[in-house]
Amino acid sequence: MNYRVEHSRFRDTFFYIFCWLIGVSILGLFLIAAVASFIKMWPYNFEITLNNYKFFDFNGGALQFYKNSVTIAFISATLGTVIAYLGAYICLKTESLTSVRNTIKFFAIVPLALPGMVLGLGYIFFFNMNYIQIPIIGWVSNPFNTLYGTLWILVLVNIVHFFSVAFMTASTSLKKLDKEFEIVSLSMGIPWHKTFFNVTLPLTKHTIGEIFIYYFVNCMTTVSAAVFLYTSKTTLASIAMINLDEVGDQAKAAAMGVLIVITNLFIKAIYEIIKKRYFGRNR
Repeated sequence: MNYRVEHSRFRDTFFYIFCWLIGVSILGLFLIAAVASFIKMWPYNFEITLNNYKFFDFNGGALQFYKNSVTIAFISATLGTVIAYLGAYICLKTESLTSVRNTIKFFAIVPLALPGMVLGLGYIFFFNMNYIQIPIIGWVSNPFNTLYGTLWILVLVNIVHFFSVAFMTASTSLKKLDKEFEIVSLSMGIPWHKTFFNVTLPLTKHTIGEIFIYYFVNCMTTVSAAVFLYTSKTTLASIAMINLDEVGDQAKAAAMGVLIVITNLFIKAIYEIIKKRYFGRNR
């Protein structure tokens, strides 16, 4: 028996218009920011100007905190993709290492229950301590204290903050692969790493790319956790946008937001070109 949706002009027209309204509303948010970035003083002086894109009079200039954002986003996306993918691979493709698999699954769930603000505050309390107390041993020097105030603590919090979605995406992709690949490889005496690089990775290359893009875009726009951990030397573009808005310069804040959106679109476009030219279709 074939099931078909009955034709209804009223229903189709209604939901067609409804979807268009949703799409236009979302697009309108970006268009307003783009228009505001060219206004001299939003919303009081609507004279068109390009001065809002001159950030050199704010906190040492845009180059430094824009560079920080791109650098942190790229490092976080690269390391986060590797960690999330390997974690999912260990959980789904290994029969031993039960304790390791359970630990990875636990740490993959925890970030879902922790808002970015909680992560940021927790990182301050832990990484800012010179000494930590360990049961039985007592007080010892905190070896992670050197990360506080550096770029790497922002990379670490970003990896943890967005780990859950990346891990579940990788897990879903790996679950689609036939389990017989590893069994046949072992029966033929083929090392696991050859199967991993020659079979598993090529079949999930699209997922790896999507995880990278997910990490990069979120790291470029994140504020909640990073706002507690940045310093004057590690200011991010997203945080600079918030600071500009707080001092009343909404037009320049909008310009910074447009710069972030353009960067994300540029990276996404590069990925789509690479995917179309080199990845092809999954077979």
